[in-house]
Amino acid sequence: MGITDPDNRNGNPYTTDRNTAPDMEVHHRQPLRFGLSLRYRIDDRWSLEAGLAYTRLISDITTTRNGVSDREIQSLNYIGIPLKIGYEIWSQ
Repeated sequence: MGITDPDNRNGNPYTTDRNTAPDMEVHHRQPLRFGLSLRYRIDDRWSLEAGLAYTRLISDITTTRNGVSDREIQSLNYIGIPLKIGYEIWSQ
């Protein structure tokens, strides 16, 4: 069940016609990611690695309905703390 507003009292052009789906165009930009990590060797075979990673994702969204276009930019920012444990199986 959708929202109906036959008189368009709330000023939202997307609620005037329930039967017409909006045209939507989404463009995802190339992700940006960088980080820094350090590895600590526990012994000859085991190691521990930890660091800090940053990722930024951006999408441009254009919605058009009834001749009215709306552009939105969505940006997501992530900060991660990767943790890795390594074991060397074979060495020369």
